[in-house]
Amino acid sequence: ILTLLVAVILLALPIFASESSEKSSANEQGKKYETLDEALTVGKPVLCLFHTSKACRCTMKKCKAALATCDSIAYSLPDDVIYFKVDIALHKSAAKTHKIMAAPTIVFFDKNRLETSRLQSWQIKREAIEQGVMEITKKEQK
Repeated sequence: ILTLLVAVILLALPIFASESSEKSSANEQGKKYETLDEALTVGKPVLCLFHTSKACRCTMKKCKAALATCDSIAYSLPDDVIYFKVDIALHKSAAKTHKIMAAPTIVFFDKNRLETSRLQSWQIKREAIEQGVMEITKKEQK
C-alpha cells in the first residue's frame, strides 16, 4: 500500500508542477510573475529552473528531483531573490531565448538581467544552488 501511495504522489507531481509552469514561487511575499521576462524586469536577482513535463522517464526523474530540491530551497531564499520555474515543453520560446539545451537546467540572473551562471542536470545539488544564489545576491550588494 505504501508503494502505491508513493507512486500516486510521484504521478501527481507533474500536475502540480505544471500548474505553475511559468509562475514564480511565493518567496517574494506572495508576488507572482506571469513570465520570466516579467520577473527579470523587476530589478532583482532570479533563480530560474527550466524543467519539462514531457520527456523520457530518465529526464522526468531528473526534473522531478530538481523541482523538489529547488522548491525546498525556495522558502529559505533571501526576500530579494525571485524563484521562477519554466516548463520548456509548454514555453519553447523561453527555452530558445535562454539557450536551454537540456532539462533540467537552472540559470542564475543578476539584478541587471545578466546570466551569471547555470547548472545542468548532474550539477543540480543543494550546495551548488546555494552557491549560485550567494553569487547573485553578492553582486547585488556591490
